[in-house]
Amino acid sequence: MFRWAEAEAALSKSFMPGAVKGLSVDADGMIADLHGSAEYRAHLVGVLTARAVAAAG
Repeated sequence: MFRWAEAEAALSKSFMPGAVKGLSVDADGMIADLHGSAEYRAHLVGVLTARAVAAAG
């Protein structure tokens, strides 16, 4: 299970897509394969989190 504590804290203060802007996920814990590097997947966590918050609002 993956939890992004920084994003959870930021979103609990302001549940807006911009709350996660500027935050980053460490790529060390991400899986890398031929479909995407660990860095790409770490970046994607932020993108998809912001999109999910926008869709929920």
